[in-house]
Amino acid sequence: MANDDDIDDEIKASRLKMERASAAMTEKLELLEQRLRQNVELVKRNLDYRYQVGRYPWPIFGGSVVVGFVLGRMVGGSKASAMDDLPERAPVEQRKWGSLHHSVRSEVERLKGLAIGAVIKFIINMAKQSLFRGAESRHAHNGVNGGDPQERMDVGKV
Repeated sequence: MANDDDIDDEIKASRLKMERASAAMTEKLELLEQRLRQNVELVKRNLDYRYQVGRYPWPIFGGSVVVGFVLGRMVGGSKASAMDDLPERAPVEQRKWGSLHHSVRSEVERLKGLAIGAVIKFIINMAKQSLFRGAESRHAHNGVNGGDPQERMDVGKV
């Protein structure tokens, strides 16, 4: 009979160890899941252009100007092409390429106009958001249109 009690004690001890190990594993998995969610949120925030523009408006503005300048230089700018100066007596193939170049050039000019318009619209929206966000935060700090209700109550008591 003593042998049966020892076996029961060992079974209980084993079950207790398994429960503790299971609880520890569950706790570790929950911690891992929490860290994973935090990392996912961090990546989402870092890829959110509105958040980044709100946080770093001037570096992004400067970067967009530099990118626009570089793209403008790569596309060609105002330099005249050798195809623009084809004489009328040039071979037919050269004249065909010249007319193709002119049609492509007009399309590129249209794309440049669209890109400039998009950049300007982006800059204007960025400036609006920056200005409005600044105004909202000033109002929130003053207790107007936002802020912590408890702070407004405390201010009224003074």
